[in-house]
Parts: sequence; C-alpha cells; structure tokens
Amino acid sequence: MSAEVALGDVLLAFRRLVEATGRLTETLMGEQRPAWVCEDGAVIEGAAAREHACALYAAYFHAGSEDGRETRRAYGMLGASEAALERVRLVNDEKTRFAAAMRAYQRARGLRRALREAIATEIESSARGWLRWSGHSRLHLNHIYRHIHRFDAPPQQVGFSWYRGSSIKRVTAAEAEDALLRLARKGGGPHIDAQLATLGALRADTPLARVQRLRPAIRANLTWQEADGTTVSRTVRAALPFLVRCDRGSPLPRHPEQALPAEPPGSEARLVRSDRIIDPEPLLPSLRVHAYQRRA
Repeated sequence: MSAEVALGDVLLAFRRLVEATGRLTETLMGEQRPAWVCEDGAVIEGAAAREHACALYAAYFHAGSEDGRETRRAYGMLGASEAALERVRLVNDEKTRFAAAMRAYQRARGLRRALREAIATEIESSARGWLRWSGHSRLHLNHIYRHIHRFDAPPQQVGFSWYRGSSIKRVTAAEAEDALLRLARKGGGPHIDAQLATLGALRADTPLARVQRLRPAIRANLTWQEADGTTVSRTVRAALPFLVRCDRGSPLPRHPEQALPAEPPGSEARLVRSDRIIDPEPLLPSLRVHAYQRRA
C-alpha cells in the first residue's frame, strides 16, 4: 500500500469517527436521563453533566495552548437508552478502525511511533476543509484511541479511586550492560562508570526489572449482584464518563456524592511481582532498573 492511499484511509476513518461521534452526542443530548460527571475535583450533575460529557467525547483536538502531553481527567456516568448504547458501540468501532488505519499509514511511511505527530499534522491540514474546528491546531491522538465504556446491564454500585501503577519489564544483566554502554558512548560520565561497575559485580543470571512509573489514573470499580446472591466485580480505567443502561425515570447506580481530590495521593505503592518484591531503590538509576529480592 502506498503512503498516499494509506493517508486517504486515515482521513476517511477520522471523518467517519467524527460523524459517528456527532450522532452519539446528538442522541445523548436528546435524552432525559440522569448524569453524574466529575472533573478537577468538582461534581456536575443533570443536563450540565450530560453536556459536559458530550463535549469531552468530541474533543479530538487539543484546546488552545493545552499541553499536548496532558489529558483531561474527567470521569462519571450517564444513564443511556438502548439507542445511545448502540451509538457508543459504533463510535468505538470507528476508533478501532482509525487506529488500524494509522498503523497501516505508519508502516507505509516507515514511521516510528515516536513520530506520529507528523501524521497528526497531515490529518489536521487535510481535514481542515470539512471540520469547523479551525481554532484547534493539534490532534489529540490519545483521546481518539480512547474507547467509551458502556454497560448494558447496569451495576448496583460504582466507586472511583486514584491508581498509581508501574510498567515492569524483566531485563537481563547483558541487556542492561548494552544500554549502559550506549549511554557511555554518547558521553557517559562517572555515574555511568559506577553503574557499570555495580552491574559487573552481579551474577549473569541476576534477575532485574526496568520500572516505569505510569501517570496516575482514575479507575471505576463496579459491582453487580447475581441472581444467586454472588457479587461480581469489575475494574476499568475511567478516562471518560461511561454509559449505563437506564430506563427513563430510573436513577443511576449507587455512587459517591463527592468527587475525588483533583490530584492523586502522594504515597507510593510497593512494587510486587509474582513471588518476588522489587527493591524500591534503583540499582541502575540511569536505566530505571531495579533488582528483585526474594520474599521471606
């Protein structure tokens, strides 16, 4: 596939996504059902919450001078009809198609993931003619990829909590040494030499872990009561307000009355993996590599 054809597929997928999102927000704004949304530590309810959520769903461009690395933390839920739930499914399908078209275009262009902003610029300039968002200059790719959760069977209860996670990747001593040597060739310094010496004192089969602290995120904790009395729980990332099946005149599932603090708590969770615990102090700070310790 040529890069020109692949770009055309990306533009078509993006246009279909925008149109599907428009149909979703139109359906949601026409429904008289409860809504509860939180952002920046504040609670929004009713019609204002529904309008706020619809604006979030359609926010495919960064606003004004918004930092491109930042993502708005808005969560909550909207009561929805079967028609609205079906609209969400179609929007999520279009998001999946757009992501696939982007991957194909990247392959055609030979671009690495780190260079995807170049693709975003091309989409923006090509789409400007049919989008009425000329005041927004930067495509928000992470938001485009983000699906909207939907629950056809409404849970009995919903809670929200901050989550601080880590990405933990097992690495060998040889891989760590190669990475340090690359840093040394780029300039290095005494701190790199010291880490090479530390690594050299280890056995070749010493287990190591590269730890990347992930951005704090908000999770939704949902529970359902089965007919036999058992409780079923599910946890999802609450990056956007989700939709739950809700008949006209029915309330939302039980949920907190107050919003979470605007910023997450500062405590760090212990890093645990399988039958080992990871030393909280990095062994090789330049690589964020930690040593495993066997649990007593």
